[in-house]
Amino acid sequence: MPVNHSEPDSYRTTDEVDFTEIQYREIIRIAKARYEFSSFTEIPWGRRFVLWRHDVDFSLNRAMSLARIESEMGVFATYFFDLHSSYYNVLEREQSALVKSVLGLGHQVGIHFDTSFYDIRAEHDLGEFLLREREVFELLLGCSPAAFSFHNPTELELAWGEDSYAGLVNCYSRTLRSKVSYCSDSNGYWRHRRLIDVLSDGDEDGIHVLTHPEHWQIESLKPRERVSRSIYGRADRCMRLYDETLERSGRVNASDIPECILKLAREDPVTSGCLSHLWSSGLYWAVVVELLRQIEPVSLRISEPGFGTKQAEEPALDSVKRGVAAGLLEGEAFSNDTLKAWAVTLSEAVLARAPSWAKS
Repeated sequence: MPVNHSEPDSYRTTDEVDFTEIQYREIIRIAKARYEFSSFTEIPWGRRFVLWRHDVDFSLNRAMSLARIESEMGVFATYFFDLHSSYYNVLEREQSALVKSVLGLGHQVGIHFDTSFYDIRAEHDLGEFLLREREVFELLLGCSPAAFSFHNPTELELAWGEDSYAGLVNCYSRTLRSKVSYCSDSNGYWRHRRLIDVLSDGDEDGIHVLTHPEHWQIESLKPRERVSRSIYGRADRCMRLYDETLERSGRVNASDIPECILKLAREDPVTSGCLSHLWSSGLYWAVVVELLRQIEPVSLRISEPGFGTKQAEEPALDSVKRGVAAGLLEGEAFSNDTLKAWAVTLSEAVLARAPSWAKS
């Protein structure tokens, strides 16, 4: 009897360690040892199989990372892309290239279908709009989706249980829901049993696994932080694309952000990519704190006695640290002009230590 391993809804902090790339490799290893990876169109009924599905809600880059891991480990999955996502656009040049790269690694593609975009309220209207989206995938992305999954399915949509619509396999069909056990990481946590436990036990003949790529990061994070990293990572890439476009065309990139801040963000986007955003948002104090953190990465305790009192190699940097420490101890409110000046001094100090210090 198939089991739904995704209910009831509960969040456990112990699950957070699961959602890393290292653990993902271990999960794939266990699944590969016990099950045959299957497509939705050629399910090997009568054998032990797993349907490995990714609903891509937030990040094509994270999807690409998991696609590489799966390809390296000799398995494939089906990636369901949303044409109406608020967080990525499969029709952008760089984003569509990611979709094609996923396919190039041997994976399959599906439609992550959002009925609310079309205000579909009746089952007989479903096929028409699925055909429209299928044509977009074929004409503009050069691929033929074989299946679809509902985005944020409602009880009404889950009642639409035919095996297929418009020639696309329905991931929530009555057949799959009644014959195949299901395990999902929706919202970034296991709602019932951990996937690694389900796979390790190997009690089911068939398992339908749903994961969301944004929740599988390099390091262990809480769900909201995983999504935040995906969203801001894309935003940072968009800004870098804007800067690169102006530089390539020889145009002036007019900005109130000091060049030293922009240069630091460009040269070290992983560590300093947030600086230009913080500056543009008027969060100059946050810029100062982040730069101080980079200069004193081991322990930043700027409110404690002794911070900024030791001799520094750079007099200007020493002056900033003394000013920050004194102001905090006395409860002084810093003016924006002061914070901006400090940020410039600190960023110049960080750049002066690059590349050896910044890359250490």
